Amino acid sequence: AFSTVFNFTTENVVCGVINSTDTPINIPDDNTSGISSSISVLEDNNKTITDVNVTVNISHTWVGDLALTLVSPSGTPVILSSNNGGEGDGYSNTTFDNDVTQSITDGIPPYSGVFKPQGDLSTLINEESYGDWILKVVDSGPADIGSIDNWSIEICGIPVISNDNDKDGVLNVDDACPNTPLNTVVDATGCPIFSLPSNNFE
Repeated sequence: AFSTVFNFTTENVVCGVINSTDTPINIPDDNTSGISSSISVLEDNNKTITDVNVTVNISHTWVGDLALTLVSPSGTPVILSSNNGGEGDGYSNTTFDNDVTQSITDGIPPYSGVFKPQGDLSTLINEESYGDWILKVVDSGPADIGSIDNWSIEICGIPVISNDNDKDGVLNVDDACPNTPLNTVVDATGCPIFSLPSNNFE
């Protein structure tokens, strides 16, 4: 007797790095609103995520004032580092990677190298990468100042082949505005519907 032969097709995982283009940005001192920098992933680079790593360069004279959070296009927040390092200086080519053992909480500033973030980047697995990725930095202490000098995100995943690339509910063949930002209200042609704010008539 012969055993049954099974054939499996494994989808290719593709990785890519995207760099910030809106930096450097000054970080407001002693301000709980903080500042945000964004990196956009276009629909033709959309992937179902298998791994995410983040590299930051942040100058600051009292790094313990800072909290760094990555927010995915779907709105999922991941704390990279929060109020670590005391009076040390900043982050220098600091990579946050879930696959390493040394936590950022065990590092010594200025932070340089690869660290496990305080939050869990694996919570982003199976989300789609398309849209705006946000790095939010909050400086919760007085006197010392700094800036987001630059940052980048590496996203690995399985390319998404879709008939609605920009996720607006209108198929590509009917979409007159194929690059509509996520969560935009569109008409039947896939173009944004302009509306005045509700308080515009007050």
